[in-house]
Amino acid sequence: MLYKKSKKRPSVPDGVVCLYQVGRGPWAPSLSPFPLKLETFLRMHKIPYMNDHSGMMSTKGKTPWLEYNGHSVADSQLGMEYLVRQLGLNVDEHLSQEQTAVARAFRELAEENLYWTMCYESFVKNPHSLDVLLKDVFPPLKIFVFKNIIGFFVKRQLWGQGIGRHSDEDIWNIARDDLTALSSFLGEKKFMMGPKPSQVDCSLFGMLSMVVWQMRGSRHEQFVHDQLPNLVQYCERVRDEFWPDWENRCKGKEFSDDNHKIYPM
Repeated sequence: MLYKKSKKRPSVPDGVVCLYQVGRGPWAPSLSPFPLKLETFLRMHKIPYMNDHSGMMSTKGKTPWLEYNGHSVADSQLGMEYLVRQLGLNVDEHLSQEQTAVARAFRELAEENLYWTMCYESFVKNPHSLDVLLKDVFPPLKIFVFKNIIGFFVKRQLWGQGIGRHSDEDIWNIARDDLTALSSFLGEKKFMMGPKPSQVDCSLFGMLSMVVWQMRGSRHEQFVHDQLPNLVQYCERVRDEFWPDWENRCKGKEFSDDNHKIYPM
């Protein structure tokens, strides 16, 4: 599916990134970990950007995606890597080759494994949790569509990815072990790879923010709050560092002061 032709693309000034995403969530600034990952990256490197919450999809039929100086890039990670090249950012220069490899491995663990257990938890195990999450975001009809239409495709993806073929117990064991691995490696460090932030922190913060704040009533949320407090503290540190306006971006609705507003202010 191409981006929606019926929706007019905004005018994006040169040198400003336009981040197309799904809209704000009630307890985190996105309903998905991937837009939050990309927006945190933009803030981390003080890259001027604006959001578009119209729901316009990329040429790959997915979101988030970005537009920069007339060039569109779909996928959060590819978008980050494109900006690194275009802007000459030395984002991970403080990491050794070994640390860079470890960071990549943890990003893949979070985005290609843990993420799917979170999808299972929200769309299969406890779909009623979506009612609580979305009640201040969408009207009732749109919530019904989201849960049933999007849920249908998520279940198909879970089966195709493989995690959806496991038992509930096995899926939870995978999630618990992934979260424990992240907690064990983080330890008492300020950021995942040490005292300075790196690209992997954008990925992990995006993912863990969903667990810590938006997966209310889930096993994931209870486990990190009860057993892995350093992951909660890590999310709070990253939030405080790069999101001083966090509360104002967590309204769960599309506000005129956020859509197409250029950051940093």
